Amino acid sequence: MKKIIILLMIATFVFSACGDSKPSKDAAVKAMMIKIDKSSEADKATKDEVKFVKKLVKCTIEKAYKDLSKKSLDAIVDSKVSLTDLNDKIVGKQNDILDKASNKCAS
Repeated sequence: MKKIIILLMIATFVFSACGDSKPSKDAAVKAMMIKIDKSSEADKATKDEVKFVKKLVKCTIEKAYKDLSKKSLDAIVDSKVSLTDLNDKIVGKQNDILDKASNKCAS
């Protein structure tokens, strides 16, 4: 019985700490790939265009991840936030961070 209680206490501690952490880099990349796919269908983008954008976005997130806030990453992984709505959710210095990373990836 003591083991079960201890395991429950550990699980509660671990999961409560998860709420304060940033979404993973992989989760952000995956979410953006889904957003790009949805957007590209609506925009009738070619396969080559989609491939290029996905490569650029993946690189951008990987370069900018450590400097992005939890709030920005939460917006990226939020399935309710479309690709076009991200500009309203990610503002100020966070946008600058993404711009700099994107420019490095594009060059």
